[in-house]
Amino acid sequence: MHRSQRATVAALTATVLALAGGALTLPATATAATSPRSQVATAAGTTWAAMASSPTATVAPTGVTWSTTSTWTWAHRGTATATSADQFAQGTISGASTDRRKGAFVLRRTDWSNQVIASFSGTRYQVRSFNDGRETLVLDKAFTPTAGALARVELRGSTLTATYGGRSVATVTNSVLGKQTGRSTGVSIWQDQPSVVTVRSVTSGTLGTTTTPAPAPTTTAPAPAPTTTAPTPAPTTTAPAPAPTTTAPAPAPTTTAPAPAPTTTAPTPAPTTTAPAPAPTAPAPAPGASWMAPALVNPLVWTPSATQRIFKAPADRDVLIRWPATPLDVVGGFELNGGRNVVSTGGTIEFSKRHFPAGADQANNNRCLYITGNATAQKPRTVHVEGLHCAGAYVWEGINVDSKGERGNLTVQFRDITIDGVNVDLPGGTGKHYGGDALQVWNGPHRLRVDGFRATNLKYQGFFLQPNSFGSGPLGRWELNDVYLQGASTGSGYLLWLAGNRTGTGAIDIGVNNFHVRTSPGRSAAQTVWDLANDWPDLILSRG
Repeated sequence: MHRSQRATVAALTATVLALAGGALTLPATATAATSPRSQVATAAGTTWAAMASSPTATVAPTGVTWSTTSTWTWAHRGTATATSADQFAQGTISGASTDRRKGAFVLRRTDWSNQVIASFSGTRYQVRSFNDGRETLVLDKAFTPTAGALARVELRGSTLTATYGGRSVATVTNSVLGKQTGRSTGVSIWQDQPSVVTVRSVTSGTLGTTTTPAPAPTTTAPAPAPTTTAPTPAPTTTAPAPAPTTTAPAPAPTTTAPAPAPTTTAPTPAPTTTAPAPAPTAPAPAPGASWMAPALVNPLVWTPSATQRIFKAPADRDVLIRWPATPLDVVGGFELNGGRNVVSTGGTIEFSKRHFPAGADQANNNRCLYITGNATAQKPRTVHVEGLHCAGAYVWEGINVDSKGERGNLTVQFRDITIDGVNVDLPGGTGKHYGGDALQVWNGPHRLRVDGFRATNLKYQGFFLQPNSFGSGPLGRWELNDVYLQGASTGSGYLLWLAGNRTGTGAIDIGVNNFHVRTSPGRSAAQTVWDLANDWPDLILSRG
């Protein structure tokens, strides 16, 4: 999954497995002298267990070994409750051989929407903080694991350190880590196939105060040379030079979100030369912030297929969409109607050909996904679509959303979406167009949240946003983060069109972060973004 593999901490956190039995095996770095026994509360009563590396720490009983059949989401297993916010977790990870397979440790967890996850995959080490459901990618670093080595993370204050096989992986300091106050610790797994990742001998709990090296006593520092030893006073050297950046771990303000560097082919339009964006009614998320999938309760399960193309769910039932591992080629694509909270992860739709005759108004035969609201659902709900791939050369419509009677309640979240290209039919002399949108929404939704959307080879339109078409009423804040729209080499129309305005009367509150539009060759920015000067001063623009 592109863009730092930012995965959803989703609702499938209810997976609970029994604790694995057996004695805790200390890692090679621990000895009886450095790993005193610690009292541990278990379901059977109070017992004693050896604990590695952290004196006075409360640890998981007997070392938990865990795997799960859950795929394309973070599955969670609690291991211990800490007595303070200074916490650790450690274990050995197997099966995390690719960037889609991760073993992770969870610290300061309050619930699914507030926690810190430090994950190790076959290629990356990543740290994520979830604050009230919004995700911040604190650190994303290239990483190559060593088979069988002990992975360990420690979180003290706003600083998280990680080691692997006794070697330092990274230390990162960020204020979002310090905002977490939860006491639960545990382990999580993200994988693209069931039961391929296993985390073994997991221990976790409270960091002892002795794990932080005590500050060097003043007597260990060489005393300044008395003035009598030097005949000439040295006014500037008697005071040690201050070390402003090394006295405290430097925050990593730019690595918290690995947003792709904006292209340098065209500078970002100066915001001051156009109408400024309206002050948001709610603070915009920091770069890298995201939204997690909603929690699901006893969901209906939809596995899209040639015979299960349309799924209609009652307003009071959650829905889990399980896409098959192989691409789907189904005339008309797929349609989701209604439901309560909905979570969809993964999935590839790849049409093998054009499924309608040229010039016919049947572009929806080659549409990937159509989401419709439920007029009877009058409670706030969320539809979360992550990791969907509209692949190949025969897409005429990417994703369409019609909120219907739910425009005041429906939140739609798109995350890490990829569309390889979108075609269009332009019947000569009619002024009509059939197909041509990567994302088209109308009649809402109340909140639209986009966090990672890449659409290339666009021959007509990219984002066609019509929140007030076919309906009216108040809207919530929209967020468009980490978007890349690229016009086709053969030409395009408007890649971004808002039917409305972001300023003035009736303004639509839209937050924009790292939204990049690349024009088709020979087409200007004003011909690529509708009402660019008035509505979109915060885009990144480049010429094709």
